[in-house]
Amino acid sequence: MLKLKYLALIPARGGSKGVKNKNIRLVDGKPLISYTINTAKKSECFEDIVVSTDSEEIAGIAREYGASVPFTRPAELSDDKTKSIDVVIHTLEILGKDYDAVCFLQPTSPLRKVEDIKGALVKYEKEGKPTLVSVAKLEDPHPHKIKLIKDNSLIPFIPGTKCEVPRQMLPVCYFLNGGIYIVDVNFAKEKQAFFDENTVPYIMPSERSVNIDTELDLLLAELLIKG
Repeated sequence: MLKLKYLALIPARGGSKGVKNKNIRLVDGKPLISYTINTAKKSECFEDIVVSTDSEEIAGIAREYGASVPFTRPAELSDDKTKSIDVVIHTLEILGKDYDAVCFLQPTSPLRKVEDIKGALVKYEKEGKPTLVSVAKLEDPHPHKIKLIKDNSLIPFIPGTKCEVPRQMLPVCYFLNGGIYIVDVNFAKEKQAFFDENTVPYIMPSERSVNIDTELDLLLAELLIKG
């Protein structure tokens, strides 16, 4: 049993540029945002499931799938330069309710499962640190094999690394997969960040770590959802 009170916050602004209207694009016949709402509901872990959006269309779809949309996100927090933590703080200020932590669930990660949410929340409480972020193993390209071009020459992205080293001998690396961010309410307000030097990693499998930024990502997500 979870001991803390959690808010599930789903950010879904209307002005996406890489994929137009991506938060409500149909994926296997359902709006993208519906997958995150449904998974949050099925987890039965949250006091409230709130969507923060500046779009009436997104708000209507979110309500249709059972999320709460108690306010319209202001324009100054709805452009592509807005920090996610600012959306969290704004939501907490508007709601004015007593939560222990916020679970930030981006709709662009439709493949996360109930077990991912529950597992992340259990680990968050077990570790007792103010922040947790989901990650996945980075398969390719490995950072040691990435190059920059300077003065028409290739130089290592990470100084001192050699791309000739066999992959099996390289350190295991992880990337932020965008699926789950958990942050203590007081930490969010005081530090205005999702991270510090003690942020806890929650490892998710790569097949559930598709983060939709392009049309190709949408196609891949649909293929994986259809199985």
